[in-house]
Amino acid sequence: MQQQNPPPSGQPQSTRVSHHRPSTSREEAEIDPQGHSKYDWQTMKSPKSNKNTPRPAVSAPLTKTHNRYEILAQEGSDSVDKSQPLPQQQHKPPPIFIHGVTNYNQMIKSISEVAEDEQYFTKSMANNVIKLTCSTPDTYRNIVKHFKDNGIFFHTYQLKEERAYRVVLKYLHHSTDVQDIRQELLEMGHVARNIVNAHHRQTKEPLNLFFVDLEPADNNKDIYNITALQNKIINIEPPRVNKKHIPQCVRCQQYGHTRTYCNKPYACVKCGGPHSSSDCTKQTDTPAKCALCGGNHPANYKGCEHYHNISRGYNPHRTPPSKPSPTTNGHPCPPLNPPLPPQQQRSYAEVVRNETHQTEVPLSALQAFLEDFKGLFAQLLHQNSLIINMLTTLINNKH
Repeated sequence: MQQQNPPPSGQPQSTRVSHHRPSTSREEAEIDPQGHSKYDWQTMKSPKSNKNTPRPAVSAPLTKTHNRYEILAQEGSDSVDKSQPLPQQQHKPPPIFIHGVTNYNQMIKSISEVAEDEQYFTKSMANNVIKLTCSTPDTYRNIVKHFKDNGIFFHTYQLKEERAYRVVLKYLHHSTDVQDIRQELLEMGHVARNIVNAHHRQTKEPLNLFFVDLEPADNNKDIYNITALQNKIINIEPPRVNKKHIPQCVRCQQYGHTRTYCNKPYACVKCGGPHSSSDCTKQTDTPAKCALCGGNHPANYKGCEHYHNISRGYNPHRTPPSKPSPTTNGHPCPPLNPPLPPQQQRSYAEVVRNETHQTEVPLSALQAFLEDFKGLFAQLLHQNSLIINMLTTLINNKH
């Protein structure tokens, strides 16, 4: 066999297999007003949700040295300029879930317009969903922008470096102006992206509590050292995380993501139709219809069967593994409750008929009970008549 020449020094050998990129031109289908995708490789049936699985990070190779203590000597040397700030850690971008993919090659052709094959990885999941993982945040932004501009159905999550740093500001009167709080925090070196006054969940009355979203910065944790604001004693705490809460998208009504990073077809929370909930014309006297299970309730009803499946950990994009049957010494074990043979199986009517015959009361015992009851009732009537006569006599004597 003819051996291939090794790559020149300094260039790592790539082991990734690139996707086949068709040479045809881009699809030019028009966007359907009903919410269908403009590409023939994508068809939406019913929106589904998914839980992302992070990919393991690839560690950089270490420099080969002859002295095992040489690395420690280099770190402790005076040649390193410690005044220079360390480079900011770059987090991996979140995955992108593409829905309704019916032609994988056409999808790759669309992605290749803005990204190279070596800049992303794909994973096929259930219900025609493709999980797309980008290698850099720039690739992630380019693909998301391309999908939004071309009306491709997908959902994703926010980049970690763009997430706001949320804190809870307590013991500050609810009538305090939000702009004053923002200006006060700015003078202390904290830029507030959003400030919201919290309300009681049931009575909807304002509380002396504010949610503050800070722009991501290195001094975000220093805000916990603030004990007074506008001559008012306050307390700043991290928010309490409700692990049982599952976010629901108000655009497609699916669980696991929000509308900010969703580009899937609309689903009405009231009637389940393919339109925004604010544009629904359903009458109040007509029953609602769930867009998730088809029941007679809104899509955000917590008693929905689909919601209970999600809360129990059911993932519609993951096929549950088949459980192997128990074996003993290489032979399958018999079931604990083996089914009855056909001649021993009885229908529901036969079971009820047999139980009815077993609970029947003899006729003679029933007649004896009726005779005793008749005697007791006659005795009660006789006693009532005696009492009435005595009362009548007593009244006549008084007159």
